[in-house]
Amino acid sequence: MSHQPLLQISKLTIGVPDRLLYDSLSFSVGRGETVALVGPNGSGKSTLFKLIQASSGGAPHKAIDFELTVSGSVLLSPDVTLASLPQSLPAKAGEAFSEGQRQKQAITEILKSEADLFLFDEPTNFLDIAGIVAFEDAMVDLMQKHRGALLVSHDRTLINNLADRTVYLTPHGVYQTKGGYASASTLAEASFAAKQHEAKNIRMKINRLQEEARSRMNWASQKEKSKKGAGGAKPHIAKMAAKMAARAKAAQKRAEKEIERLQAAKPFVPKQVVLRLPQYKVRRRTVFSLENVSFTYQSAAGTEVLSEVCLAAGTGERICLMGANGSGKSTLFRVITGDLEPTAGRVRRNASVKVRYLPQGLRHFFSGPTLLDDFAEVAADEATVRTQLGGVMIRGDKAVQAIDTLSPGELARAALVKCMLQGAEFLLFDEPTSHLDIESVEVLERALREFPGGYLVVSHDRSFVERVADQLFVLEDARLKVA
Repeated sequence: MSHQPLLQISKLTIGVPDRLLYDSLSFSVGRGETVALVGPNGSGKSTLFKLIQASSGGAPHKAIDFELTVSGSVLLSPDVTLASLPQSLPAKAGEAFSEGQRQKQAITEILKSEADLFLFDEPTNFLDIAGIVAFEDAMVDLMQKHRGALLVSHDRTLINNLADRTVYLTPHGVYQTKGGYASASTLAEASFAAKQHEAKNIRMKINRLQEEARSRMNWASQKEKSKKGAGGAKPHIAKMAAKMAARAKAAQKRAEKEIERLQAAKPFVPKQVVLRLPQYKVRRRTVFSLENVSFTYQSAAGTEVLSEVCLAAGTGERICLMGANGSGKSTLFRVITGDLEPTAGRVRRNASVKVRYLPQGLRHFFSGPTLLDDFAEVAADEATVRTQLGGVMIRGDKAVQAIDTLSPGELARAALVKCMLQGAEFLLFDEPTSHLDIESVEVLERALREFPGGYLVVSHDRSFVERVADQLFVLEDARLKVA
């Protein structure tokens, strides 16, 4: 078997009109190897996929649908065949499948291919936990057949389980390591800490040189005065003072050059994200309780969606709910909120607790055309609105952009802040991590951990669930079970 890589990226530099995506990126994908490509939205992952797909046709940059500056090479080994799963699947005429079903169907079809190299761009979008695990199993089977795969995903657990190597694209550098996201993140954090330490040492050296320079200049100034004071009466003193002043000035120039060199060498250290959320206290009390609750949709041929569900939650509890698509999770939320009445059983709700429901997608959660307009009902003035949004990294023009132009991560953070400005004590959060990149999910995790009340969150993101849940339940076959 040939040891030649299926794909070789060498010193690839890509720029778009307003910025550089990456500089001198190099890595390879071999047979039997899964390489994960991770990074924030907009870091150039999908662009790289397009370059790889176009590389067999000659100059890859000519096949991309926007202006790029490209140098370096993207090389496929001779006779290597590609199979690619795009991030957005085109809808087929007359198809009544859900997005999750379409995604499963597309994955099944691509896995039937006899291709050598597979490109997966966010393959687990819209998949439930069973679909994600099935995809992991299929990937293991592919690798045993000595195929290769380049995998773009925001699912940290998936990457940790599958990746032989990870390429982590960030605005401040590229980090490559054996293993999954955990290894790449650790490497990036170590690099950040090293840069912080180096920058601190350089700042201290610059401060010391500047202080010494000021002392020399003061000393030289005093010598100039003593030279003038000596006049013609003591020429030897005046001559010595002039020499000493000249030496001080020369030392000053050397110090200035060294300061310039140090400033040029000082590494760029991005500011750490510091969230500033509204602060208030939440009294601990019961929010709701479900006692043997069942629900059946009349239009679903009598199919029972919820069967004898028992669940209670308080303002201090942090609960996550998992389950297959269509298992009844959103129905359960609607029963809790009172939007649906149970077919059987009893629901007790504490009307004095401020409960906020955040649906999937969140675009309809906001009533105003912009965040500034929408937040006017919960904040006193524009300055307050901007301060609160800035606390979750939504700054500048983002406050006056149309809601539809904001990213899913920005909407999730803005929705959480709005709830907190309303004094929310308990959140019902339906799939907040859908379509969020890893960085946005990690920010949301931190924000939820700082939320003073309780919540019930639905998510298929296993890493997210591990970090924000104190209790985990699974809805399966209409019944609620402790995970």
